[in-house]
Amino acid sequence: MDPTSETTIVASVIAALARSFTTDAWAGFKEGLGRVLGRGNKDDAAREEEQLERDKDRLLAAQDDSNTDIANRVDAKWTIRLQEFLEEHPEHFDELRALAYEYGDGSASPAASQSVVNRNVAMGGSRIISSGIGDVNVHLPRGE
Repeated sequence: MDPTSETTIVASVIAALARSFTTDAWAGFKEGLGRVLGRGNKDDAAREEEQLERDKDRLLAAQDDSNTDIANRVDAKWTIRLQEFLEEHPEHFDELRALAYEYGDGSASPAASQSVVNRNVAMGGSRIISSGIGDVNVHLPRGE
């Protein structure tokens, strides 16, 4: 699995967690993430959902106290949990992507693969600098 894609989806799921835990979407997100992490086992899914609920309560309490340390620890904990999960179970990548898309800001595409094509034309000694996720391409005019 491409580490960039893995990192992007993990970040998108964490963002979806942060967006949903104070909204009506929380129950659906929690159930969906519990189901994915439980890999079809209802007891494992229930344990994951219970942990998500405990962490939501910790985040709400930290919000009331303006304690960013707890929020950072919960974020780091779930980031590591999801990264390790994807390393062990890469077959669940698309399920996490769909969850991030449904409950996040829509930036995680539900498509199984993506490609972007940019066509740039430089004239008269111009330079083109284009950037994509993880790389920067610099195209210099001929002769430079």
